This record gives sequence, C-alpha cells and structure tokens, in this order.
Amino acid sequence: MRSEPGKNQFSPAKAIFFPTHDEEKPIAYMSGFHFPVVVQELPDVKTDCSDECASAFSTENELMHQLTYMLLDCGIPANLTGYLYVRKAILLDYHNADYRGAVYKALYPDVAAYFHTTPSRVERAIRHAIEVGWSRGNIEVLEKYFGYSTNPNRGKPTNSAFIATISNHLQLQFPAGPAIKDSGT
Repeated sequence: MRSEPGKNQFSPAKAIFFPTHDEEKPIAYMSGFHFPVVVQELPDVKTDCSDECASAFSTENELMHQLTYMLLDCGIPANLTGYLYVRKAILLDYHNADYRGAVYKALYPDVAAYFHTTPSRVERAIRHAIEVGWSRGNIEVLEKYFGYSTNPNRGKPTNSAFIATISNHLQLQFPAGPAIKDSGT
C-alpha cells in the first residue's frame, strides 16, 4: 500500500472522551483502537526525602554543572569520548581520594567498567582529551586552574595531575560534608 506524495500515512492518535460514573477516570476511545482506554493522572508522589536529602541532591547537581563548566572552560570539547571518561574519573576522585594513589590500578578500571571498555582505552581517551584541551584552551583559564603547569616548556599535565587538580578545585568549592556520600558515580 503506497501513500500519496506529501500525505503522511501515520496520523496522530485522536481521543474522544466520554464521561463515566467515576469522574476520576474518564474513558477515551482512541482512533485506531477498538477498546476503551482508561485515562488517569498520576497521583502526587510524596517522598520521605528530608531537607538534607534535597540539599545533597542540589549540591550534587551543582557539582556536575560546575565540573562540566570547568572541563568546557579548559577547552575539552564534549564530543570527545575522553570528555566523558575524565568527567567520571574526576567525580570518582572527588568522592574517594584513595583513587589518587592508584590511578592505573583502580581509577581507570572503574571508569572502564562503568563505560564497558578497557582501562587502556580510558587512559588513552583521557590523554587525548587533555591534549586537545591544552592546545585549544584559553591560556588564562588554564593558568587559573593549573598555575605552574601552563608553562609551554613543561608541557601538558599528566592524566592523574589533571584529574587531581580539577578534583581539588571542586573540593574547595563543594566541601564534602555529611550531605554528600560516596554514591559510586
């Protein structure tokens, strides 16, 4: 069956509502369906989340926004796979400082497991993202975050130095208190 040019053979569903004895649940007969569909709104969900829980959620969102801003500000484009890997690595390092001494043995494998890839690919993608950011980034912004490392004679920072430096800046802005717990992100 061919449709005419310019005519869409699929049309959006149209509903005709009929009142029922129960005002809460009107019945709708949808075009294309030969059976009644019960239409109802979802009830308001009340959560047991206290102000502390809401504050932790808000702080975690602010943390993600700030981290995203910092990485983009450093010149790392979001379309690189290494951008996702370095963001995850920084978050893991922020929540658990034990990763700083075991970047190759713990951090890369955990990031690789999260993204279903290998630790060597994670390491290479992060290195590439840092190289791109170092070559494209604004020198004033890089000096703000990395200070001495922006000297052209010294080259770009290592992956672990980059992750630790950004994580330290985040810890200064968002001190990990009782509201933020290790969520495994």
